[in-house]
Amino acid sequence: MSINESLKKSIDDLDIDRRVEDLNKLALQTIQEVKASVGALAADHRGTLEEWVGKATYAVDARTDGKYHDKMQKFSVVVGNVVEKVADQRPAAANDASTGPASSQAPAPMRASVQDAVSDPTS
Repeated sequence: MSINESLKKSIDDLDIDRRVEDLNKLALQTIQEVKASVGALAADHRGTLEEWVGKATYAVDARTDGKYHDKMQKFSVVVGNVVEKVADQRPAAANDASTGPASSQAPAPMRASVQDAVSDPTS
């Protein structure tokens, strides 16, 4: 028996292919659960994130006399887009519930809120 045949027999005896496939399925399932959890957190705390970004933008503007205002505005928009994409990863039931008639007071998109926070630092 050659080394290749011996290795193949050992692999078959240990059922490594099935175990690797099971591990792959478990990893994919875990990734989906994490994405759903992070998405729900991002959706639930969108307002807090908007507030933090607004305060950070205002602080940078204040300390740099507006020198990096345009860059901070772009940063705010990018953060808003990222939060929206992450929030979209929450489970379908949560997405459906948030778009239903009961939630007509859904938070405004982050871009508008961040712009308001930057314009009005007292909020």
